Amino acid sequence: MQTLALRSNDATAHIFLGTVLAATERDAVIEAYRRLVVDGASPNPRALHRLAVLTGEGPSTLAAAPDYVRDVFDELADTFEEKLVSHLSYRVPWDLYEAVHDVVCPPPLEGGWRVMDLGSGTGLCGRIFREYVWGISDIDGSEARAKRESTTTVLAPSGGAMLGCDLSRKMVAKARESGDYTEVRVQEVHEALRQEKAGSLNMILSADTFIYVGQLDECFALVSQALRKGGLFAFSIEELMEKGRGRDGQHLAAAINTTALSPSSAKHEEDTAMVPEFCLMSSGRYAQTHAYILRLLAAYGLELRAYVEVQIRKESTIPVPGKIYVAEKPGA
Repeated sequence: MQTLALRSNDATAHIFLGTVLAATERDAVIEAYRRLVVDGASPNPRALHRLAVLTGEGPSTLAAAPDYVRDVFDELADTFEEKLVSHLSYRVPWDLYEAVHDVVCPPPLEGGWRVMDLGSGTGLCGRIFREYVWGISDIDGSEARAKRESTTTVLAPSGGAMLGCDLSRKMVAKARESGDYTEVRVQEVHEALRQEKAGSLNMILSADTFIYVGQLDECFALVSQALRKGGLFAFSIEELMEKGRGRDGQHLAAAINTTALSPSSAKHEEDTAMVPEFCLMSSGRYAQTHAYILRLLAAYGLELRAYVEVQIRKESTIPVPGKIYVAEKPGA
């Protein structure tokens, strides 16, 4: 069992959660969270999100509320990269780069691409994908870093831009400090995409952002609209296995049984548990099936160029399975 602490003004409620709760335990936990929501003098986005995990009710079953994401990542901003990379074996931005590099090889060393980083965080993707905008690589090597350090004042080639967006003001401040972005906005991903002119972007990146957005239909529609012909959409998901099991054999029924099914749920069943196309997991994050991603790509006119199975991160030393995709908007 683990202890989860949620703050409501100066009061702290300690609630014990297990992977699978008995009915009486689950009811008690739900009631405790409801009290936090009702009794608090101000909104408690974490309690509301946890209620969605346990009850399958409310809009948070489709996507995390902006206030919840903002609260979590404002708190994590100062130690985000160290904890994620050093302690959780996080490699998604680097894996994403390798997948894109395999599709567009050699990369455009002259730079000049317009790139949008959805959920930019502290700016890892801006750093790693720098060459597509600036024509300078910055991938884990002294020679690459030396090139970057000697050219930090060089403007992006004509037409090039590295655009970022994130809900956390503290994360945005970190990304701006990196110097790898031409603009970073405090903005939700759908809003950021809507502001782009149709066909204005060469590439759209999303590294671990969709673990906070379950239903992706609107996002894929906006991505397709914003990409120019031949543009790339490179993104990662935490994978929800169609047969209800993670790659490590852990059954997902506990999370599924306490979560509302997506309106377009796939009709796969195992052990009487219906597996949806996406799901709000017991971790509080969202996972999507491979079949769901393929359906969305086809529905919004994007062609799959590559995908690869990856380890998204570790949780309690257990690898979390995911996939990285690179899709292209057809045309010259």
